[in-house]
Amino acid sequence: EQLYLLDKQEKFNAATKSPEHKKFVSERLAVGAQMLRDLWTHEGVDHRWVTTDAQAFTAIYFVTHDTAGHHFHFFCAGSAASRIGPQGIDSAVAAGMAQPYGIPNRHHEYVHQAGGVPVGNWNAVGNSYTIFAVESFIDEIAVKLGKDPLQMRIDLMTDARGKAVLERVRALSGWDRASANKAAGTALGVAYNHGGHGYCQMAEVVEVSVDRENGTIKVHSVWAVADAGVAIQPRHLRQQLETGIIWGLSAALRERVTIKDGVVRQSNFSDYPVPRMHELPEIQIELLQGAAEQASGAGQVGVAPMAPAIANAVFRLTGARLRAMPILAQQVKLALTSMQAKTV
Repeated sequence: EQLYLLDKQEKFNAATKSPEHKKFVSERLAVGAQMLRDLWTHEGVDHRWVTTDAQAFTAIYFVTHDTAGHHFHFFCAGSAASRIGPQGIDSAVAAGMAQPYGIPNRHHEYVHQAGGVPVGNWNAVGNSYTIFAVESFIDEIAVKLGKDPLQMRIDLMTDARGKAVLERVRALSGWDRASANKAAGTALGVAYNHGGHGYCQMAEVVEVSVDRENGTIKVHSVWAVADAGVAIQPRHLRQQLETGIIWGLSAALRERVTIKDGVVRQSNFSDYPVPRMHELPEIQIELLQGAAEQASGAGQVGVAPMAPAIANAVFRLTGARLRAMPILAQQVKLALTSMQAKTV
């Protein structure tokens, strides 16, 4: 059984959901205002962040080294709006719990727990953190069974489009050169995002290195393959997926909010760092053209696979498993130190 933790992540454009903003609009509408212009500085925004959550998995294996089933516990501190359905599940924050892997016995649980902290929407919504846990755990199962993690995904995949993007990203990234990569001080990691029913399928492979002295992770390259059905404007789609990849990289390695004495300490990008241009990896994106009836949105699908792909690559390189976001340098250094202590 493994536990995955996610920290509070800031979103700097959530003013429209703040009580102050709603009060401002209602007051002006009450006096007959026809046009409103409401300007907010970052420091003046009622900052909200995505829910804190914890996710725990248990897997069961056949003696034939196949996955017989898994048990997924999802503990969530709330969502941006009251969207709890009749079954007691907030479908937005729980999105991504069920990837289309052919595991015969699956049990998913959702537990809502009020966290006492106002929250807002985050890019990719539930997929942004559930995929981190699911795709990291799929890698853990592969290691336990002695299987190649990408090939195991292909073997388990029940969605034909999902299988296609995984097979193509294997070739595009040169996945089978993994041993040569490790000798050069880098390693590859993979993750997949189903995106939901009738949505874009996406697989990403990253190449990373780790500074073992300070724990810093560097992402050198990203290979991504997506199937959004018919891409009417392929260049625009690539740009959208690329921005998602960069956002996912930032969320995976940098973005974090801390609270002291009940007050959020971050107020702007000066104390809420995001990657600069010179820190970004080489990104190669390939689009698979599907059928017209499969045309779908692809607005946020590139975000979610980045964190698990990075964590999986770090494990393949160092043997250290990272189970919390953001993956900060001190977390990596602590994991490496813990590993060294166990081998002594």
